[in-house]
Amino acid sequence: MSQCAYCTQRKGKRPCPALAGLICSQCCGEHRIVRVSCPADCIYLESGSDYQQKRLAVQFMPVRRDFYRELEELGSKKAVALFNLVEVVIFGYFHSRRDGQDAEIVAALQALRRTLSPLHVPAGAMPVFAEHLKKEYDTFKKQNPQDIADMS
Repeated sequence: MSQCAYCTQRKGKRPCPALAGLICSQCCGEHRIVRVSCPADCIYLESGSDYQQKRLAVQFMPVRRDFYRELEELGSKKAVALFNLVEVVIFGYFHSRRDGQDAEIVAALQALRRTLSPLHVPAGAMPVFAEHLKKEYDTFKKQNPQDIADMS
């Protein structure tokens, strides 16, 4: 019996190029990308990621729906429209990229907030995603002026 190259407790059944040996399905699913540096062409990485995304989408949908409902109650339809724009732009930009980081999104949101502020706050160059988000916001603002909060 060949042991799992990661845990050495269970039988290794999947070939793992990162560990140069066989890995059990539990370790493969639990540690892929997080603790095992999987190559992009690994067949288990691709199929496992697709499965997890679909599973999480189903679990997340009721939470997302409740969030939008609360946002409209506490804010307005304009707040919902802005948040939806940000969500759609983030998804569209990072959907096919595996290297996206939360820090990129935070930096982009902060940069957008600075550019929309009535106060001029000097800042360095905008990150690439921040420029993309700003461009999408400007397009949205031109196409949907009724959904933009009055800044005066």
